[in-house]
Amino acid sequence: RDLPSSLDAYSGRSIGNVGNSMQAFRRLNALCNRNNIRREVRDNRYYEKPTVARRRKNIERNRKLFGAMVGKKVALIMQMKNR
Repeated sequence: RDLPSSLDAYSGRSIGNVGNSMQAFRRLNALCNRNNIRREVRDNRYYEKPTVARRRKNIERNRKLFGAMVGKKVALIMQMKNR
């Protein structure tokens, strides 16, 4: 069965045709960094109890929200300062 090229099994896993192997490695490395693959592999190396996982995810979520809120406040202060 033929699938369109955008829906085949390797569509999200390819880095395209690259002649230089170092360029291909850099592209793959950037893709892994962008998708946090190394972090996921490191985190999944050992079993994490469900309660610990829930707590960690809540902490990550709150840290992300706090950082966004601080960023907004800093932007507002800089905007007020430039008036």
